Amino acid sequence: MQNHRSFHPYIADAYTAVHQWLATKPEVNGYQNISSYKQCDDNKEPFKSAAAQYSLYFPTHYFKVIHTLENIITPEKLLTWLDQNRNICLVDVGCGAGAASIAFVEIILRLKKQKKITHPVNIYCLGIDVNKWTLAIYNKLITQVQPKVVSSQINLEFHTLPKSIGEAVIPAIRCLSKKREQWQQPFLCHVLMIHSTVVDLLSSQHKREQQEYEDLKELGGIDSDLIVGNYAKYSEEYALAYKLLFEEVPIDRLSVITIGTDADRLPVQEMSDALAQGFK
Repeated sequence: MQNHRSFHPYIADAYTAVHQWLATKPEVNGYQNISSYKQCDDNKEPFKSAAAQYSLYFPTHYFKVIHTLENIITPEKLLTWLDQNRNICLVDVGCGAGAASIAFVEIILRLKKQKKITHPVNIYCLGIDVNKWTLAIYNKLITQVQPKVVSSQINLEFHTLPKSIGEAVIPAIRCLSKKREQWQQPFLCHVLMIHSTVVDLLSSQHKREQQEYEDLKELGGIDSDLIVGNYAKYSEEYALAYKLLFEEVPIDRLSVITIGTDADRLPVQEMSDALAQGFK
């Protein structure tokens, strides 16, 4: 018989509490009856759209991240990371409601329950998303989880960055540098960057860049060489931004994982390839 995954009880309680909180918000009324978040107008009903995404997709994205952490990173690798150092940073790019951040916390909770980790663990999550409404849900979810994991000797801290991925780099450098100083470490021993559910975000940004570039060329016949920025270099520019992040913040071990679908994946793949090329 196939085993089906379920939320850790702490996570299940927090997940339910967020739904209860959303039920008190008149602006999202009826969000659980929506069969596709695209039925909402992001411009007219942005909070309702974010709530619908939470209702429709959070469990799916959550368990995709769980599967990835268990089968790609592997619990054994996490145990190796935490054997000599108790601090770990998670940079959650396109964090949405927090599926990746909370999935990571669940993995640590399960390792704690199995007594494979017996010492305290400090987890710092940096949630980056251009959508402030999803960040409101992210904030509510993590603040629900924080007190629940204290008994498991997990100190969970987080910050949110309501920025596009490119705009978030400089404040992210500040956040990670400050955390390194607070932990009194010469460098951050372990940083895990996860791009989860970010494919559509990157694709839409890529399309906007392309449209703006084409519009400028048509306005009075502006020569391409006179336009600063080129949507064709979109992925390289983001790769350089990430490269700056990792050069400015002393990091011992960095792991980058992209979790998504095949649909609209080209911008992410291009960025990953450019990033890899930049570090050679």
